[in-house]
Amino acid sequence: METKAIYRTKILSDREVKFLTSAICECFPKIFDGSIMPPGFDLEALVRFEAVAQRCRIARESRGLTIKEVASNLKMNRERIPRSLLQG
Repeated sequence: METKAIYRTKILSDREVKFLTSAICECFPKIFDGSIMPPGFDLEALVRFEAVAQRCRIARESRGLTIKEVASNLKMNRERIPRSLLQG
């Protein structure tokens, strides 16, 4: 695959996702060999979701909203929001 810059907000093609997940697994073999990550961990889904999460974060920040304000507007308890969203 041709090397090019991949931006965090770019929706990746299937080919790019497979390339990126295999590169991550090659760089960190002890983490992704099944002994550290829990059963059912889906690296491919995580890679695919990253662009969506970043787009949501950018949209929220451009409106000057915090996670707490968004949760309040959605009438959602802050505890029900995934920790990964609260951290970034």
